[in-house]
Amino acid sequence: LLCVYCENFYKNGIYENVNSFLKRVEKGTDMLTQDDLDDEIIEDEEEGTEETECEQTDISAALALAINNINYW
Repeated sequence: LLCVYCENFYKNGIYENVNSFLKRVEKGTDMLTQDDLDDEIIEDEEEGTEETECEQTDISAALALAINNINYW
């Protein structure tokens, strides 16, 4: 399961990639531009930080659940 923030991050990334692809198809070029390569590098850097935030959210939820279950031991 993904948190809402991560889900939106991936949806936006897919949307941008599809639009970029469609623009290239309309132009008729099959070559990556420097702008495309720059966008890919930025996206890779952002993904690393986004995954960390999702993992922290998942861990926080698990911790809260574990704390609540202490009462039932």
